[in-house]
Amino acid sequence: MSQLCKEKEDFVRSVYLQLHRTPAVVLYTQEQIDDIQLLCSQDCLPALCSVLSFDHTFNLSSLYVTLMVFKYKKVVRKTSQEPPIFVGPTMFHSDGKYSTYHHFFSCINAALDGTVVDSNALVCDGVVTGSDEEQVLVSAAKNAFPK
Repeated sequence: MSQLCKEKEDFVRSVYLQLHRTPAVVLYTQEQIDDIQLLCSQDCLPALCSVLSFDHTFNLSSLYVTLMVFKYKKVVRKTSQEPPIFVGPTMFHSDGKYSTYHHFFSCINAALDGTVVDSNALVCDGVVTGSDEEQVLVSAAKNAFPK
């Protein structure tokens, strides 16, 4: 297998299959997970701490894209003196159902703990998260990151 193919495979971390639904694909790199652990945890230095925010797009073909983003406060932009916003884990999916979002957050929860998700186990409670008030998305995040 070529190195390019191997690198692309390192992004796809989960494919969630449900009967009569389009698969949901979760993508992230280990570097993104490391940054989240460093910069979005409750144990982070206050000057560096960022909120792991998430939201989904509408009308991107027939798919939604749910993104996690955070401010990378270890650096600042020269022009604005503001930290850049980094894209974190991403999910491509076709519905806005609780089970789809919960799978995404559970995958990230497990990655933050260094384990693989086989169930809905809650393994990482120290991440600072935030979102708009979309009830299904917020409910799934609260169950995956209860603290």
